[in-house]
Amino acid sequence: MRYAKEHKIESRNNILSSALKLFSHRGFDNVSIDEIMANAGLTRGTFYAHFKNKQELYTKAILAVDLELEKNSSTPDNGKLQFKQMVTDYLEADYSNPEILPCPLACLVTDVANREPEVRTAYAESFKTLNLKIKHLLSTKSSSIDEETILAITSMMIGSVAISRTISKQATKKLLSGCKKTVFSLIDAEY
Repeated sequence: MRYAKEHKIESRNNILSSALKLFSHRGFDNVSIDEIMANAGLTRGTFYAHFKNKQELYTKAILAVDLELEKNSSTPDNGKLQFKQMVTDYLEADYSNPEILPCPLACLVTDVANREPEVRTAYAESFKTLNLKIKHLLSTKSSSIDEETILAITSMMIGSVAISRTISKQATKKLLSGCKKTVFSLIDAEY
């Protein structure tokens, strides 16, 4: 039986979302294809209609990070306000809740560093996409934020979420609050 194109796209997106969630919580080595497919509500056979192996899925899931970030952010009209909301959503999420997807860029950074070149390239591409999104939100007709500041902001955000997964709740709250305060002060200094 042949499925409609929309059904195939939906199945692929379900697999990617499932993989991203499980990889972000447990890493590449601690997740099986069967677990990914069960979490997606699909059969193992469906997996091979979309991906040749787990490594390809991992690479594609990392490239889908920007879609997850988009889903989880509010969208006010003003770019600077939208950026501030994005930072707030990112740094105030309760990542101890297993239902909330922690940022894959933060969760997978050390895992990706030990993977194949195409996986590292996918991670670098997702990192670049996040930087471009921030640049777009913060660039106006009258001013543009410099690349080094954007890299610092993105690195602080990702790094603080990565560290927050290893420390106490109280320390996490202080870390994420300090990061948010510093990011906003960098932005306000630019405008």
